[in-house]
Order: sequence, then C-alpha cells, then structure tokens
Amino acid sequence: MSRSILTASSIIAIKGRALGARLLHQVPPLSNRELFLRDRHICAYCGNEFSTARLTRDHIRPLSQGGIDSWMNVVAACRSCNQRKGGNTPEQARMLLLFAPPMYRTRRSI
Repeated sequence: MSRSILTASSIIAIKGRALGARLLHQVPPLSNRELFLRDRHICAYCGNEFSTARLTRDHIRPLSQGGIDSWMNVVAACRSCNQRKGGNTPEQARMLLLFAPPMYRTRRSI
C-alpha cells in the first residue's frame, strides 16, 4: 500500500483583494450615525430610546475641559439630557451615566 502526501499553503486562494493586518484593526471614523447605532438609539443618561433627530453626541469629558472627540469619550444623549449636562462632566452635573461607552462595534456585530 502506498501513501500520498499533499503539501499546500494554509491559504490556497481568496476572492477579491487581501487586506493587510493593519487595516483590520483601524478604528472607523466617528460619526453621529454610527454612534447612535452603537448606542442603539438609547440616551446614556435617561435610558429612553429616541429617533436620530432627537439624539445628540455628548462628550463625557467635555472638549472645553480637555476631552477629545473619540469613540471612548462620546455617548448618545437626548437633547434634553445633553442640554441639562451642558459643558460639565456627568459628576459635575450630578447626572448618572447609565453605561460606559463600549468599544466600537460595527452594525454587523450588534
């Protein structure tokens, strides 16, 4: 009885073009549309669900206090809660942040 051996690379073929490992770990640009999808259209302060037109981008640490415009410093907030919070942190405004900003998730993983 003879034995056959087949040697092949781990990836034989791919359709389309290959993406480098660096591209797979890039953070997508921050937009209100993607932010509201990430937070499921729920205000991070009152917990109610709102339409896109009634939501705003809230900076947990305000830009005026050295905060940055990044996925980990923003949450969806209804207009009323964002106005009440103003240029303060949640602690300064005596408002409870109901959830911490999750790491970015694409719409496909929600």
